[in-house]
Amino acid sequence: MESFRTMPLRPTRDPTSHYSPAFSVEDRPMQATSSAAFKLDEELFQITDQLDSFWLKTAKLNRGSVGTVPSPDMEDEPTIFVGILTVSDRCSSGENQDISGPRIQALIQSIPRFRVIVKVQKIVPDEVLVIQETLKDWSDKLGLSLILTTGGTGFSPRDVTPEATKAVIEKDAPAMAVAINIAALKITPHAMLSRAVCGIRGNVLIVNLPGSAKASTECLTVILPALPHGIDLLRNRRPSKTQDHQINDSTPSLSTDSFRHHIQEHPDRGSSLVTASDLNLEPEIEVDDAVSHACRHHSVVGSRPISRSIQSDSAVSGLDSSGISKIARRLRNSPYPLTSMDKAFSIVLNNSPPLRVVSKYYKEAFGHILAENVRSKGPLPPFPASIMDGYAVLASDTPGDLDVVGSSICERDNTSSSNTYLSPGKVYRITTGAPLPVGADAIVPVEETMLLEETDDGETELRVRIMKSVLPGQDVRPVGSDIKTGEVVVKAGTKIGPSEAGLLAAVGITSVRVHCLPVIALFSTGNELAEPDTQVLGPGEIRDSNRVTLTLFLEQQGYKVTDMGIIPDDPIRLKEALLNACDQADVIITSGGVSMGEKDFIKPLLTTLGATIQFGRVFMKPGKPTTFATLETTKGKKLFFALPGNPVSGLVTCNLFVLPCLRKMGGWEEPRPTIIKAKLSFDVRLDPRPEYQRVHLRWEPKESTPWADSTGRQISSRLLSMVSANGLLMLPPRNDMCQSIKRGEVVDAMVIDQL
Repeated sequence: MESFRTMPLRPTRDPTSHYSPAFSVEDRPMQATSSAAFKLDEELFQITDQLDSFWLKTAKLNRGSVGTVPSPDMEDEPTIFVGILTVSDRCSSGENQDISGPRIQALIQSIPRFRVIVKVQKIVPDEVLVIQETLKDWSDKLGLSLILTTGGTGFSPRDVTPEATKAVIEKDAPAMAVAINIAALKITPHAMLSRAVCGIRGNVLIVNLPGSAKASTECLTVILPALPHGIDLLRNRRPSKTQDHQINDSTPSLSTDSFRHHIQEHPDRGSSLVTASDLNLEPEIEVDDAVSHACRHHSVVGSRPISRSIQSDSAVSGLDSSGISKIARRLRNSPYPLTSMDKAFSIVLNNSPPLRVVSKYYKEAFGHILAENVRSKGPLPPFPASIMDGYAVLASDTPGDLDVVGSSICERDNTSSSNTYLSPGKVYRITTGAPLPVGADAIVPVEETMLLEETDDGETELRVRIMKSVLPGQDVRPVGSDIKTGEVVVKAGTKIGPSEAGLLAAVGITSVRVHCLPVIALFSTGNELAEPDTQVLGPGEIRDSNRVTLTLFLEQQGYKVTDMGIIPDDPIRLKEALLNACDQADVIITSGGVSMGEKDFIKPLLTTLGATIQFGRVFMKPGKPTTFATLETTKGKKLFFALPGNPVSGLVTCNLFVLPCLRKMGGWEEPRPTIIKAKLSFDVRLDPRPEYQRVHLRWEPKESTPWADSTGRQISSRLLSMVSANGLLMLPPRNDMCQSIKRGEVVDAMVIDQL
């Protein structure tokens, strides 16, 4: 998995108190704060927004989370209470983030005919007694109907969840584990390494799931159709045949193809699919799956349910067949899960293939990445050359009075020196870079000589005194001393700059193989936007600053940008602009129209064009609505970056996602940005999301670490905060252990401009 190779930000007072939200040097998974991730704030961390008929709100309770507030729309439906137990040493200690628990929480709410409340959610280490006690307490005291565990089911010595579960259950339910394994074994033999247990304690069903976020949700999907009937039987309540048929008709089956994505090998743990280390994987939700899941059930407009029969796919997307928006039917909650920065960055790089290789004249290759090694055709220098202005001599003649018999200067037709043999007692006057006459083996600088005799007209030296002794080879550049014949002078993967172009010229290489640079098309969206030269703004108008900011930033990096202007918030015009951009460019960048407003059409339009939304939201500040999509066309793969409309958000996300993508497509071997350490010159109160604050990096005399000065208020609409910024502070999210970072502490900063 690709990730930003940067160091996790750690305060000096406590190196384990919080984590870097963005990127890590060792490509390790994003760390977390265990149960702090489930605090009462859906807006700040909803792994999957649901279109179900109630909001699940959580409150911290003894490192578990208790669910409350069911919707009035479901008061007549039976309620089941669910417990979700994550088993992981790393998540329990706060070293890693629990991804699987929230994913399971979102999916379990799709059980038909029931009002589902996740009553308790907790993270525990891989300890048998701790797992046992938790399962007993939950089963016997909390009135749950279903307990789902995730993690600790593989072959690792620390994988003990099945043993703990067996000690607690009173009845086995092996068919559920068999059903999961049958589906998995159709894809990979590694499924036989699963030791998951399913069983019953009292009237509570306990199911072990693997630790991987993907595998756990897919395994849950396998047994999901049977859960309503099973829970009814445990409650001694039999549903009608009609209800059973409705369940079977409405519940999707798990296909082999969909399951294939989630059966993964983990050779570092010696097992696959079901080891505790699966908890370390980043979430890999397919957005299309998330959307189809969310739209499978009824949604809510106000307090009025909309039946699935009138909520067509076009209504879900927010557009009808003609592309005209239906405001009343737009989504009230985003169907796109929040993606971590590590995962989003990985997705971008994994979908940014290097472009084709072409031959270019060496001057036109400026700014491109060399695709193959360049070797010298001959030696440099091609002859023994003088390093100094002075006299070519035989070292054995020095010091002494010697006759001047000729001169060698830098010129094309310098044949005198090569045709002349320098005999003892003679010298040749010579200039820097000129070839030595045959026989000469050293150079005496002119400053170490004295004129003894000249012609009457003063034009020619006849005799000089060498006042110092020199050694053979002194101040002489031998043949090939700089570059040998066949030597690699510029390596593949090198960006051709002024020095590289000069070196190519020196060795006579004028045609090189380089990676093409991606072509970019960019436009702003919004009915409120006016051109910058508009003298008098109308009501509600603002001048478009994003387009020129992003265009010049990308051109400064060496990329060609096609400015497609301002496109109003009209689905037909926007769709036409997206299609035109696809014809002209490899990468399409839009600004605005990407959030949850009634005029934000970019995401649904991309879907109607057949693009795959790789991610639709990112857990970051600023830039949460940032969207990345891909589209396969007859002209190749097209990449779409739908950036937020706020000026700062657009430029920050362009640095974080777009620029690394362009570099990867252009053949860069290391497209990640430069990260350095910096000392804070001010106190920082951390945000619940990973934050990228704009700063000016400066060095004090005799200090090796720069200071980071704030550029002022950090709201995403304030473009002034970018004016003097040459760095972005990479701040972790706030957690129970760390609420702020004090002045003088060292943090990570990403370089975005000249220092």
